[in-house]
Amino acid sequence: MKRPLLTACLLLTAVVPLVGQGGGDEQRLKAAFVFRFPQFVVWPPAAVTGRNTLEICADARGGATAALREITAGESLNGKPLVVRDIPAARDLASCHVLVLTGNQPERELMVRAATLPILTVGDSDAFLDNGGIIQLKTVDRRVRFEIDLRAAARAGITLSSQLLRLAANVRGER
Repeated sequence: MKRPLLTACLLLTAVVPLVGQGGGDEQRLKAAFVFRFPQFVVWPPAAVTGRNTLEICADARGGATAALREITAGESLNGKPLVVRDIPAARDLASCHVLVLTGNQPERELMVRAATLPILTVGDSDAFLDNGGIIQLKTVDRRVRFEIDLRAAARAGITLSSQLLRLAANVRGER
C-alpha cells in the first residue's frame, strides 16, 4: 500500500470512538492527528529550505505536549526529524511549522502572529476557525474529527493535500 493511502487509512481509524472515558485518550488521539497532518502539507520553500527539523510548537497549558512528544519520538518527515517544543516565552514562532493551541481560549496574540507566517495552526476551541485557525479538532459523539479553513491556509501560504480535505468533516472556503 502506498504511504499516502496508508496514512489516510490511519487518519480514518482515528475517528473511531474514544476508548476510555478519560481526557488522556482524547489528548493522545488528537496528538495522533497533529502528528499526521504535516504529511499532507506543502510549505513554501523558504519555510523548509536549510532547516534540519520540522518543528511542532505547542502551548503547554493545553496538555497535548506530552502526548505529542511521545508520538513523534524518533519520527521524521522527508528526512527532517519531528521536534516538539513548547511555545517560547518570547513568542518567537518563526521556527514553527505547526502551531498547536488547545483549550477554550487560545492566545489571540499567537493567532495573529501565526497568521502572518507559513505555519499550520491546529486547535480545538469552538471558535478556532472563526479566529483564523486552519484546522480545528472536534470531539463529536466521542469521535475526534476535524474541520479546515482553506482561506486561512492560503493566507499562511501553505497548501493542504486533497487527501486531507476529503477526510475533513467540513471544509470552509472550498473552491
